[in-house]
Amino acid sequence: MLRDLGQCSVAALTLDGPRHDELGNAMRLLRSAGAEVQVVSAKGGADGVPVGRAEPDLYDAVLLPCAVTDLERWDAGAEAMAFVEHFLRSGKLVLGFAAALDGAGETMTLPR
Repeated sequence: MLRDLGQCSVAALTLDGPRHDELGNAMRLLRSAGAEVQVVSAKGGADGVPVGRAEPDLYDAVLLPCAVTDLERWDAGAEAMAFVEHFLRSGKLVLGFAAALDGAGETMTLPR
């Protein structure tokens, strides 16, 4: 169970491609712990703020629908890559899913 994240703001980056229930589950988990989660769309979809207009300084963490190393395979685009790189350079939390592209998801137990 996550502790209180009441002051934490998370950008949930969405990409084109197969739908990942893990992303929705992670968003619900973060929200239930009190985090504010906002969808940021890498491909300018109807859901969320377009990544080109999102300000990474406003977020404490970014939630990805894949592993960080899989972003290029998803063809996330230059703006999405720059958005994620901001978090990596700033030492902010980057949350992703291992092996998301090949369907071989892994289970992780969070510390209590």
